[in-house]
Amino acid sequence: MIDKKIIANKYEVLEPIGQGGMGDVFRGRDTQTGSPVAIKLLRADIMSARPNLLERFQREGEVLRQLNHPNIVKMLDTVQDGRQSYLVMEYVGGGSLRDLLKQQPTLPLGRIVEIALEVADALTRAHHRKVIHRDLKPANILIAEDGTPRLTDFGIARLEGRSHLTDTGSLLGTYAYISPEICRSEEIDARTDIWSFGIILYEMLTGHRPFEGEHTAATLLAIINNPLPDITQYRPETPPALVQLIYRMLDKDPNQRIASARRVGAELEEIAKSLDMSIRNAIGIKPGQPSRFATTSPSTSGGTPLPPQVNPATVELSRQDVASAVSAAPPTTSPTTAPPPAVGPAAPRRSLILGVAGGIIGVLLAIGILLAIAVLGDKDDEFEAVLVDPVEPGEYLVLVAELEPRPGATERDVTRFIVEDLARVFEEEMPDSQIRVRAYPQMITSDDNAQLAAETNDALIIVWGNYSQTSINLHLQLGVTTAFEYIQIEREMLEQSTNLDVRLGDEQQQSVAPQVLTMLSVLLAADGDGYEVTRVISFLDRLDVDAAETVSGGVSGALYDAHISYLDDTNAAIRSLDDAIQSNPRNPIPYAFLGSAYLREGTSYSKVRDNMRTAQQYGPENWTLPFEILGLLNIVQGRQDEALENWDAVVEQRPDDWYPINQRGAMYYFDGDYEQAQSDFERSIELGPNASFPYLFLMMTSLREADIVSAQEYLEVIRTDYPDPEVSTRLLHATFGTETPYLMAPVFSAFGNLTLGQYDQVVVDSQEAIMIDGDVSDMYLLQGVAYCSMAVDETDEARQLELYELAEEAYTNGIAHDPDFPLFVILRAETRIRMGMGLSNSLDETDRMVIEESPAWAELSSTLMGPMLTNNLNCRNLLSYDYSALNINQEAETAGTE
Repeated sequence: MIDKKIIANKYEVLEPIGQGGMGDVFRGRDTQTGSPVAIKLLRADIMSARPNLLERFQREGEVLRQLNHPNIVKMLDTVQDGRQSYLVMEYVGGGSLRDLLKQQPTLPLGRIVEIALEVADALTRAHHRKVIHRDLKPANILIAEDGTPRLTDFGIARLEGRSHLTDTGSLLGTYAYISPEICRSEEIDARTDIWSFGIILYEMLTGHRPFEGEHTAATLLAIINNPLPDITQYRPETPPALVQLIYRMLDKDPNQRIASARRVGAELEEIAKSLDMSIRNAIGIKPGQPSRFATTSPSTSGGTPLPPQVNPATVELSRQDVASAVSAAPPTTSPTTAPPPAVGPAAPRRSLILGVAGGIIGVLLAIGILLAIAVLGDKDDEFEAVLVDPVEPGEYLVLVAELEPRPGATERDVTRFIVEDLARVFEEEMPDSQIRVRAYPQMITSDDNAQLAAETNDALIIVWGNYSQTSINLHLQLGVTTAFEYIQIEREMLEQSTNLDVRLGDEQQQSVAPQVLTMLSVLLAADGDGYEVTRVISFLDRLDVDAAETVSGGVSGALYDAHISYLDDTNAAIRSLDDAIQSNPRNPIPYAFLGSAYLREGTSYSKVRDNMRTAQQYGPENWTLPFEILGLLNIVQGRQDEALENWDAVVEQRPDDWYPINQRGAMYYFDGDYEQAQSDFERSIELGPNASFPYLFLMMTSLREADIVSAQEYLEVIRTDYPDPEVSTRLLHATFGTETPYLMAPVFSAFGNLTLGQYDQVVVDSQEAIMIDGDVSDMYLLQGVAYCSMAVDETDEARQLELYELAEEAYTNGIAHDPDFPLFVILRAETRIRMGMGLSNSLDETDRMVIEESPAWAELSSTLMGPMLTNNLNCRNLLSYDYSALNINQEAETAGTE
């Protein structure tokens, strides 16, 4: 009994309205909204025996909230108040279908079809979300006051299995609806709900349950062995198409059974259209009305279209046809609904003994079935997740569970090969991916268990599945998202966009690494981290594996296809992203990727804006990814003020993310606001960048301040901590490809090639940057240094002089665009000295004035000229020269304080 009238300071308990295996149910009221609710008090003995049960209900409740279907009772809350635990659900005040069938054992045909259509719609939604009811029966179909059926006890019913075994009153009522595969302790899926649904349809039509005995053992054996009693013996007027549908729903072989609730609904709609007009009108079937069970074509969603319908009006199915179709095997036990057998002569004693023995065997078999059902029904409850070795902060954990061998499969160590492959790819070849792999030492056979294992270990992705003799079937499932601080997109959208089903033919040759990277990329996109998305896409380009086959359709499958083709065939990626959008037009994630793809494609900038608007419409208000993509687009289109607004918005939402701050600093830098730029770059470095971008810019700002020693130090960090200068180039290529004229791409490529000594390519990169924006003086500086460095190594005097002249020209162009940067003047003077012009002719009066206007540079230049004149210091070793003998450190510090 409930101890209080008000629980959790929110729900008022009114009168009792029902009782179940898990506890009593009360009508209640939400005191904050005034809405009626149903409150289930969970039995104390069950809660003490299973202390994690409330947490399980909380997870189930989250799934149910995501179903959000008008024919599914909503779970509103889970409450722990003192020692008592409660489930708070939507209140449905019209009783249950079981109550209705007690009052009216056979229902009118129109009412049957009306209820069945709504139930099929609810199951279609649930099965699409991979939620199986497992205890579908009339007691779990509530009837609203307007007559609408509502499914209840999703996820709860399967936890009640153990209590049913001790509750004789409800035992037969429950087991009369379970499927043969449950009786045989086989793996179950959505088809078990189809069976139960078929039993309910049969009962509404005939007033009888088709498989029922005097005791539990007889009922279970009837389910396994007995043919289906003829529907028309109870209700001859039943439409033949409905008879046929029920028989297909009740095929004992799940592989032959109709497999989809959507298909059941579609056929029920066709049956409804064949009924009398008065019945059609009563249940709301109108000519030309679109089907609620229609599926999209493969070209739009990757789904399978419904096969051609059988026209119910033209099907000729006699009672004898039906009887012969369902009586291929003699019954082991006569169903209680069949006529009693005729009385014959007494059987011989041997027959009597065999009959008794057979009965004993049948009872023993039934007991075994009951035990198997108890184990199966309690399977998830008995699963206790184990801990594996944790990963470091900032790393992503991927769990690979022990795979389940299918019947007939030779046991082999499939899991080990998958773990070793992923560890080799991510931990040895790509340690900067931050993906770490752990073997999970348990078999996992359900989404729930996978989620529990993921939550226990804080795993981002969990890989589980089974294998046969010829193939491995894996499910890559989203775990927990605690690694992502800014994700606001709802869980349903995330699962829809990430979860993948994968098939391998050879675990030693094929890899799921591309699928893991795609899932990570999608989650980073949901988190609004455009830079990390680009990094992950660049990892895909580095992969050298034979990818496993992705068999998922829908949004996640299309997003995977888009990722695989993104770099090599952006237009193919665009087509895949269109498919993702058609699968769910309200999912914001594909729009963001599509806008990014159009930006990379480089010819459809209006489509970038269109897709970002849609992404913002369907995504969370503060989702930063659309702002980042618009910020990049506005830079490309020369809309600097708008771009700065975009990046300001990103920095405001992600104040601890180094990349947006760096990007904003770069805009300040190229706009000539070096003080604000330096502030952003220094903050970016404090936040721990995983690329060299802010160090390169700070190296340049240090040179502008005549702090050549700091510039050297920044360059040393780049060479030591970021030894692969191609990383920046790969990232920018992943974002912009070769068609989009983005200034940063050639700028960073030029810097990277300069550190590699690839001076020819520096000239090409700097010239490309100058073609995009001729006012970027740094590119003239790099171009001049590249020509000058090539001249230092040149042995042909004529060619050497030509290179020095090109260097001089580049420096002169730099001075024209940036006359207040004395380094241009000093390097041009050094080049002229190499050309034999002498010191006095290397600096004109204007040059000297430029240097003298900067006290720091005036001091530094006088120090540099000595080693330059002796050829110890030149353009090539400017940032590698040992300045310690010149007391540059002290002079630079003094200059920096003036």
